[in-house]
Formats: sequence, structure tokens, C-alpha cells
Amino acid sequence: MMSVHDLSQSDTADGPCTAGSLGAGGYEDIATGTQVSVYGGAGDLLALGNLAAGQLEMGQPQQVDDWSNAPEAPPVPDVEAPQSEWDAFNKATDEYLDATMNLPQKTVYWGWCTFPFTVDVPDSDFYSIEVAHRGKVNFSRQDLEAEGWVVALSVG
Repeated sequence: MMSVHDLSQSDTADGPCTAGSLGAGGYEDIATGTQVSVYGGAGDLLALGNLAAGQLEMGQPQQVDDWSNAPEAPPVPDVEAPQSEWDAFNKATDEYLDATMNLPQKTVYWGWCTFPFTVDVPDSDFYSIEVAHRGKVNFSRQDLEAEGWVVALSVG
């Protein structure tokens, strides 16, 4: 059993992890089905696998503003717009600020998002594991055997 994990957020303490729940951008490639490549010591491709469905672990609750029903900010008038448009904009901006200063709260859970994977590999003295385009992580056969063939890779 091998896994990839990253700090993540879910709406439930034991919720699934999806590409959209992973951190702040740049993790779109870490999701269910992402390719896992295992190379031998000579750099030859030994096996391919895929990340299984992700799961949030050790989710800690945190209260945050719920922006799901928040109004949209008013559009800014053209700089040469008549004063009446600017007055309407200022009024709409005040209403927007009032509405967003008192948003309802919701609970989200922050924790580690783990995507397990299993890859059957032939014998080799050294292995390199790569998830998506994240770069290879090297392991000796001796180290993998000592750890029961379990590895944990992390991003972020």
C-alpha cells in the first residue's frame, strides 16, 4: 500500500477528497485515477498504476464564512459615467459590504487527503516512483522491504 497526501479541506470530517478540495490551486493533477509510474534502477518503466479515491484523514473542524449564497459585488461604472451611476454604485457597494460582513458560518474540516495506490512491481535493487508529473522519488529495495513495501509520498 502506498499513498499520496496533502493538506486539504472537506465539508465532512470523513469526506472524500476531490481535485477541487485540494489546497489552493496547483493540485489539479492529484485526483482519483492519476497515473503512478514505477521505474527500475536503470530508469526503465517497470509498472503503472493509478491513485484510488482520496479520503480526508484527521479532519479538524473550523468555522468559515459561507459564501455560497453571498451577493455578487456591484460592477464598477466607467470612469466617465454620470454621477447618478456612481451614487448607485456607492449604495450597492454599501449593501454588498453589509451583506458580506455578516455571512452565515459553516463548518469545514482541514486534514490530510490521502490517495492510496497499489502497484505490482518486478524485482529491482532500486525503484523510482512518480505520481503525475511531480518528479521521481527514489527507494532502495532494502528500504521498501524494511517498511513492508509501504511508502507515503507528499506534495505541497
